[in-house]
Amino acid sequence: MTVMTESSDLPTFDLLIRGGDLIDGTGAPRRAADIGIRDGLIAAIGDLSGTGARETIDATGLVVAPGFIDSHSHDDWMVFSSPAMAAKVTQGVTTVITGNCGISLFPLVTEETPPAPLNMMRGGYRFDSVGAYREAFAQQPAAVNVSVLIGQSTLRARHVADLQRAANDEEIAAMRDDVARAMREGAIGVSTGTFYPNGVARGARLPMPWCQAVRSTSSCTRTMSATSSATLTPWSAPTAFPTTKRRTLACGVHFRACSGCIRATSACSR
Repeated sequence: MTVMTESSDLPTFDLLIRGGDLIDGTGAPRRAADIGIRDGLIAAIGDLSGTGARETIDATGLVVAPGFIDSHSHDDWMVFSSPAMAAKVTQGVTTVITGNCGISLFPLVTEETPPAPLNMMRGGYRFDSVGAYREAFAQQPAAVNVSVLIGQSTLRARHVADLQRAANDEEIAAMRDDVARAMREGAIGVSTGTFYPNGVARGARLPMPWCQAVRSTSSCTRTMSATSSATLTPWSAPTAFPTTKRRTLACGVHFRACSGCIRATSACSR
């Protein structure tokens, strides 16, 4: 890859990527194409010979593609402790989905070591809400975009006095309120981790009030970003919010919310 600066009094683009093999993510076959970028946005794709740019990248022999989305990550705290996120960006990952497997940093606040599997985060339990997490991310953005799930095990650790038993009605109501708030503040769903002891208990069953909380804040037209109308717009430092047409509860339970409906495809713990 060669980077050069063109001398042009009136360059057409700020950046021009020439000669690459474009795989655009739509399922279309790869094709040779140039890409012109202006004001941080893709302005043109195709044969852009004869145009100029302030900076040109020769991508001959290389593939040009959208950034990859790591849909199952545990980078909740890594985006703060290692904001360069070299392990991800060097593999082409530009977006991470955090809060998987029932483990999220919010809404639990503790200085003590939390019960397994929450201890895998090795710190970071200082956010009482999605909003607090988002504000911290805006103040200290990472090199990747972030979308978040709220974790079932984290909710149980916050509200259930004895993690060896199923939650009672009062505890479920408190967790439901946390889920509703998380969805309002930008979470894209709830994750479960029924493999872990904290995520399952004797006599447990699917917490339908959680589903109701997700449903009440989900729709196919929900948009929380003023900067994009894409199907999924994660937090793009420093100010954007997630935008999604699908709500997913990951790792054991999957809910898809569409036109106000939710379908549960597995069972999880109460």
